[in-house]
Amino acid sequence: MARRTPSRLRSCRIHVSAGDMAVLAQAYCARHGEHLSDGYRLTLSSTAWLRSDGQLTVRFVYRRRRGERGATITYTLRGLTA
Repeated sequence: MARRTPSRLRSCRIHVSAGDMAVLAQAYCARHGEHLSDGYRLTLSSTAWLRSDGQLTVRFVYRRRRGERGATITYTLRGLTA
């Protein structure tokens, strides 16, 4: 009998307000304050997903403010407890 690979956990995107996302970023992203002082801002494309096992996956996206050249910084944290 062929070995079955485990199925992926299902997840659904949850709505998190910009203010709550900033609080999460401050709690889980060690360089959050440094990025803000360097001219980056936390964007609205930062989001969270609730997995079927009850854990969270969170993506924080930082971009430079308008008029300045710079890169986009993205953090993805998986397996956070809700």
